[in-house]
Amino acid sequence: MLHAQVAPHKSPASEGCVLKPVNYCAAMQTANSYRQEGNAAFAKGEFALAIDLYSNAIADVGNDCGSHTLLTNRSVAYVAIFACC
Repeated sequence: MLHAQVAPHKSPASEGCVLKPVNYCAAMQTANSYRQEGNAAFAKGEFALAIDLYSNAIADVGNDCGSHTLLTNRSVAYVAIFACC
């Protein structure tokens, strides 16, 4: 059950404090797991799988802190697919 509680979350893009739902930390943990799996897939040359995993992570965090790294990782995986063919 979701509660109406919110926890402060400092965004690296700004000095202000943004209020996030309490379950936001769980979404960040899931996104981090996807990112790590994406990094492993990329290292193995499984670029399509890496793109899917990075996309899952981006869906979890949305357009928030850390998304710029995920977007960059996904972009590099797309470039790797086209560079190898």
